[in-house]
Amino acid sequence: MNAFQPWLADEKENFVRRLTKQFTDFTFDVPPGATDLVVEIRAATTWWTETAAFDNVRITSGVPVQPQVTAISSSGGQVTVTWQGGTLQSKSALDGAGTGWTDINNTGSYSEPASAGAKFFRVRQ
Repeated sequence: MNAFQPWLADEKENFVRRLTKQFTDFTFDVPPGATDLVVEIRAATTWWTETAAFDNVRITSGVPVQPQVTAISSSGGQVTVTWQGGTLQSKSALDGAGTGWTDINNTGSYSEPASAGAKFFRVRQ
């Protein structure tokens, strides 16, 4: 299966060339019965100051699962957090910094005593 994606081609705007899309997720359906998958990323230059970058290439099957906390409950002195997709992380205080989150290495469900104190949770993909 080959495809040319025009949204990655240069376009002229006020005599300045720019990529038509930046920082966007793209999804392609693989035809049923396909046995080979080739991912090719090409960048051409006109010797100006172009910058091309890509990050987080994901190849999955089935319907993608959006990472999210699905429930937080309390029972018998235990707090339980359940989530889908991604990695659950916790932090004891929100300080405005994006650092200091701790990965929780359980899959889908995590419990701890309510007496452990205040915690903030997020799911990171």
